[in-house]
Amino acid sequence: TTLGGTWDGVVFRLDATCSTLGWSTFIGGSGADGAYSLRVNASGEVFCTGVTCSSDFPATIGTYGVTNSGGTSDGFVARFDNTGSTLVAATYFGTVGSEICYFIDLDTSGNPYVFGSTTGSMPVTPGVYSNAGAGNFITKFDPALVSLQFSTVFGAGPASYLEPEAFMVDAFGNIYCSGFNSQATYPVSANALYPTQASAWGGSCYFLVLSTNATQLTFGSFYSGWHVDGGTSRFSPSGELYQGICIGSGGAPTPAWAYKNNVNAPSWDIYVVKISFEMSVGMEQLADESDLTVQVIPNPAGAESHADICSSNSELMQLRIYNSLGQLIWNESVESSGSNTRVPLPHLEAGQYVIEVVQDDNVSRNRFITL
Repeated sequence: TTLGGTWDGVVFRLDATCSTLGWSTFIGGSGADGAYSLRVNASGEVFCTGVTCSSDFPATIGTYGVTNSGGTSDGFVARFDNTGSTLVAATYFGTVGSEICYFIDLDTSGNPYVFGSTTGSMPVTPGVYSNAGAGNFITKFDPALVSLQFSTVFGAGPASYLEPEAFMVDAFGNIYCSGFNSQATYPVSANALYPTQASAWGGSCYFLVLSTNATQLTFGSFYSGWHVDGGTSRFSPSGELYQGICIGSGGAPTPAWAYKNNVNAPSWDIYVVKISFEMSVGMEQLADESDLTVQVIPNPAGAESHADICSSNSELMQLRIYNSLGQLIWNESVESSGSNTRVPLPHLEAGQYVIEVVQDDNVSRNRFITL
């Protein structure tokens, strides 16, 4: 309820009309602290992230990092209950260098992901895509903030780091990052919009997408512009980027139909871009264990879409389908007889879907498909 140091983070809740303060709390220790990003889970609990220079930040017992790592600053992740009166969990996250957690997002299971920068050596877990010694990190925690589900770094080495500007985890677990101040050796993919950094762009903008659990680099590309002023970049739930970029006298590429086409600014202007990443995670067979296989067959030439379910046990299960925005579009009970069971589905347009199978033992199994 009181300011703990020179700076604290503040987390607060307003009603839908922004006329009533529901609750408000400081978050920090006796040093300088800042809260930069938050997300709310399905239960109304608030996850927030930021930076702490405090040796007494209120990290909770049993979480991943209960003490300051000894560097100039650490990142932090904190979880409040839906009334703001209880700090459910809080953890330091850092090294003997300097860390800042800029953004946080939650996946469909409520796991928090953070995106930030480091001058130290952040943990890299097995099986992830990474660039050794790089200055940007992406880390996934469990909801209790006890353990790392994965952690990785990307970029061009410890001497520099991307300034984070936007971050999102979509319904399929793809991880999107946007920032500026890139280096020429940042990783690019075969489908990059701009695979090289033009010298006129300086430390230009950079976009990156990693696959589910950061196992693969799906997209990496440079883009025009010197920098992005804070708060001018966002991802849509379906994986589209909207970004405003500060652009100098060299101008930037624009399509013929653009509002201002090929106009070179005399000094500085704002350049606005929308990019659709059109992520494709591939048609996958749902196979969580040997006793359960589910395959979704799309609508060929007007025929009925269907799901083929095969289970070694006779049991009742719930089959649910979510669209790319995470909206439930199909929910049916299915009785598996131990052999192949064909379930008619509604017409499924081309796109991405989440398929969820909930068996009568309450075990949920998810897979992500593109039709």
